[in-house]
Amino acid sequence: MCLRTEDGRAVRDLLDLVGDKWSLLIIATLRSGRLRFSALQRYIPGVSQRMLTLEAPRPRT
Repeated sequence: MCLRTEDGRAVRDLLDLVGDKWSLLIIATLRSGRLRFSALQRYIPGVSQRMLTLEAPRPRT
C-alpha cells in the first residue's frame, strides 16, 4: 500500500490517533466495554490522571 493514496492517508490518520503508548493501552482496556475513569486508571498501571484526561475517549452526547 502506498502511503500517498487515499488508503494510505487513512492509515496515517489512524496512526496519528493511536500511535502512542497510552492510547493503545486505553483502547485495549476498553475493548470489552465501558469503564469509569477511576476503574480505567486502576486497570492501566503507571498511567497518570493527566494522561488519561488527555488520551481517554470523551463520552458521546
